[in-house]
Amino acid sequence: MVKNQYNTNIVEWMSDAGGEYKSKTFLDMLGNEGIKVSQSIPYIHQQNRRAERLIRTLTKKAETM
Repeated sequence: MVKNQYNTNIVEWMSDAGGEYKSKTFLDMLGNEGIKVSQSIPYIHQQNRRAERLIRTLTKKAETM
């Protein structure tokens, strides 16, 4: 889908080291496509920029109220 819609390739796959993306079949498929697999530390939202930004926004709005 990424190749067709955006005419680009996925370079890196990052997950939180949870079990849902750790099957051998899935990791083999990523390797065959040349996609680098990275894992963040579980439960550390600071490593996910989007989650960190959302948490910061919600915290500021809560403090304002």
